[in-house]
Amino acid sequence: MRSFATFLTIGLLVSGLIALAGCGGGGGGVLDTTPPSISNLQTRYEGEQLVVQAEITDVGTGVARAWVVRKGLNASQSEMEMQLLSGSTYRVAITEATARIQVKARDGAGNVAQTEETRISPPPPPF
Repeated sequence: MRSFATFLTIGLLVSGLIALAGCGGGGGGVLDTTPPSISNLQTRYEGEQLVVQAEITDVGTGVARAWVVRKGLNASQSEMEMQLLSGSTYRVAITEATARIQVKARDGAGNVAQTEETRISPPPPPF
């Protein structure tokens, strides 16, 4: 009976260590510490909307969320979700007056990437 208890204890310890190491369960045993990559940031006006578009990729656990931090003309700030347009292209259309934007992305492991703030030119006439 004692050997069964020892066997069971060792088995539970090994199972716990495997779970802590991230092995098993389809995890592949590799810890994702690399944030997503944000590239090809574009801003343009389509009518009265400011369109923000970027390529966002993540090799490890995939892109879980992409969003824009919008800073208005009067120091207001808001976050807006970007939608996956196709492939790795994310896009959002902003209708509020915007002075600066910053694109952020988080992967499935919680790693966050962000761009530098980008100043936005006023829309072309007519306003």
